[in-house]
Amino acid sequence: MRNDAPPISHFSVFEHSRIGRQPFFPFVDAVDPAPWLYAGILVFATLGTIGANPSTFELGMLLVFGLMGYLIAPVVVGLILGPMAEQQLRRALSISRGGPTVLVQSPIAVILLLLAALRP
Repeated sequence: MRNDAPPISHFSVFEHSRIGRQPFFPFVDAVDPAPWLYAGILVFATLGTIGANPSTFELGMLLVFGLMGYLIAPVVVGLILGPMAEQQLRRALSISRGGPTVLVQSPIAVILLLLAALRP
């Protein structure tokens, strides 16, 4: 399958997924499990690396690949979801014969677009 989606669509999907979920989870700031989750993953990955072969080189590799994965994960999600989002947008526009008003006919769509636009 060819990937004809322009690269900008990949990053726009990442940005929309990042800003689109924030209004629906205001309680995440109060009880943020991320530090405990990251600490647990780090502890278990380190213990697994030391248990398999205790060397500082492999611990360094764990650190480097872990940081690379942490930084590249949003891009990978954008690369996967970008073409699908663009295909569905093209489908919606072809059903409406090119009229972009189909994207704002639903009240929920308007609310979600406004929430995404108003987020700082």
